[in-house]
Amino acid sequence: TELVVDASVVEAIDPWLADHVVDGTAVVPGVMLLEAMAQVAHALTAQQIAGFNDVRFDNAVTVPDEGVTLRISSLLQDDPDCVEVVIRASDDGFAADRATARVRLGALAATDDHQDLPETPIASSTLYDQLWFNAGLFRRIEATGQVSAFSASARIAPADASRKWFGGYAPQTLLLGDPGARDAGLHLLQACAPQRRVVPVGVDGVEIFEGGKAYCVRAQEIWSDDREFCFDIEWCDDVGCVVEHWTHARFRAIGARPVKDLPIFMLPAVMERAAAIAGAAHNLRIALETGEDATDRRLSCLERLDIAAIQTRMDGKPIVMTGTDISISHTAEHSLAVTSSSVRIACDLINGGERPARRQCDHRLRQALEAKAVPEDRVEAVIWTARECLRKAGAQLDTNLALIDAGRDGVIELRGGGRRLFSA
Repeated sequence: TELVVDASVVEAIDPWLADHVVDGTAVVPGVMLLEAMAQVAHALTAQQIAGFNDVRFDNAVTVPDEGVTLRISSLLQDDPDCVEVVIRASDDGFAADRATARVRLGALAATDDHQDLPETPIASSTLYDQLWFNAGLFRRIEATGQVSAFSASARIAPADASRKWFGGYAPQTLLLGDPGARDAGLHLLQACAPQRRVVPVGVDGVEIFEGGKAYCVRAQEIWSDDREFCFDIEWCDDVGCVVEHWTHARFRAIGARPVKDLPIFMLPAVMERAAAIAGAAHNLRIALETGEDATDRRLSCLERLDIAAIQTRMDGKPIVMTGTDISISHTAEHSLAVTSSSVRIACDLINGGERPARRQCDHRLRQALEAKAVPEDRVEAVIWTARECLRKAGAQLDTNLALIDAGRDGVIELRGGGRRLFSA
């Protein structure tokens, strides 16, 4: 059994388009493509949608002012509980697949999986327009937890009751529920790779459960390389009941993005991801705390890194008795702690705008950084902190430092004495 549906997408009928604009171009988000698949599969079978398998977002659907037509083709074959769906678009004559999936049919599963609600102390307003482009109906992350390159959590704001998803006389039926809450879980993952612009390209499985509205979302990285990142994502209601779970959601980097204007709480994610992209993660974990009291900040960093206690050597280096290497650096307002269970690690931190004393060595490195248009005050900061890290790591004082990369993302990689150093 087959059903093919053509659907026009234009802002007059689909006002949500104005809220999902990338570099001036309206783009149909993946969550709306899933909703379209669900609508057609339901029309074909009259059954409830329980989830998806083998979802692929092959090519983006961009929408010009005059709109675009989506062709959603669905096929029910031997498996009565599964509909195969393909979406194509009119802008290329319906030639290329834009999204494909197998839609699973059946009653929503009940789940006993209850999670503790995540702490989300950081207001998201500092990240919208800098890291996330989403607006209006899709601007739904209210606050985040501490973000790392490998995990993230957020609290989702309720939908704006005054806004409608569809205009004119179109019904407001959404078989999968609130697409804005679902999309919030996807654009949250951009925070885990802040120096890359990433897009979703696929997900192995989507499970939808009985429960309330999505109140929070959390994600955990499964694997990554220098171009792709794979996460498991789950949405919970306000009592911690899991209402949706995505298994192996994959995102692909499509370009670099600058990190210099991001708030300082994003520094751990930036540095962890830089090391991961370079293949130098080595079980790296980073914590940053802000406050007036350095002792309190230090203890908070240790707690965040799951370190119960440390001792201090005569030269001041902190030691973890479990064998994990640790380094801690302080400024007047911030504390940075870095750990690794497999390599020697060191960190150093100075305030932005602080101009350290000019070192009389490193002329070639200084010239190389200036040739990459690195501002003079940052050149001195990079050299100063790199030298401090080498000193803390036990390197010779006259170790040569060489520039490896000063990319468009603003993360600088150096090498010296067989060690790799990252600066942001």
